[in-house]
Amino acid sequence: MVSRPGLQTPRHERALFLARVPGLTSVMDASRRRSLPLAWALLALLAAAPPAWAKGPQPALASCDAKQEILVQHAFTVAERRTEAALAFLDAEPYHPHVREWFGTTPHQKIRARLARTRELLRPERRPPVLCGTAEACGNRPVFAVANLVRRTVTLCPLFFNARNEGADSRPGVIVHEMTHLAAGTGDMAYGRTNALALARKEPDRAALNADNYEYFVEFLPERRAARPGAR
Repeated sequence: MVSRPGLQTPRHERALFLARVPGLTSVMDASRRRSLPLAWALLALLAAAPPAWAKGPQPALASCDAKQEILVQHAFTVAERRTEAALAFLDAEPYHPHVREWFGTTPHQKIRARLARTRELLRPERRPPVLCGTAEACGNRPVFAVANLVRRTVTLCPLFFNARNEGADSRPGVIVHEMTHLAAGTGDMAYGRTNALALARKEPDRAALNADNYEYFVEFLPERRAARPGAR
């Protein structure tokens, strides 16, 4: 557990929910951190099929005030740019220590394929509907965002708007994390930098399917390590 400065709250757990499907209500119970094999199979099927809105115009932000809209649009723009940079980095240096750090011995082609699908979903004309949620809408838990895999929407929680623009768990990083759920079928098998690094060392195949590993891979590209962590 990690607390943010000034906040006595445990580290966020991004919840990933399915709609109320009989016998299967969620991909993951965030509080217990248990993965459901059947859910992952359903997730993969959902991720493989292009959403109905994929070729439509960028949807309007729902339930967001003017300040939130600015922050969300900026986060998506930066997330797209940083994911592009991550792809270019992976193409140029597929065996760089940074790749091994976050994905272990996973073949770089698998990592690239998932990043490429994520990059496509970050394009303005392909972005999913985004909701600005209240604490209640986010389950009254310390979460940054909730991705609904059936409705294919993302609800951004109050904690998202308190995040920074740089460093770990930044607003653009959260967007990358959630888009990997919808675009690449990732799950939440390990939360936080320490656990994500351990997953890459011990279970690289699972690391290649873990959303936090992609988020941190993008957030901490070698050329970005010198970025000021306090910048907003």
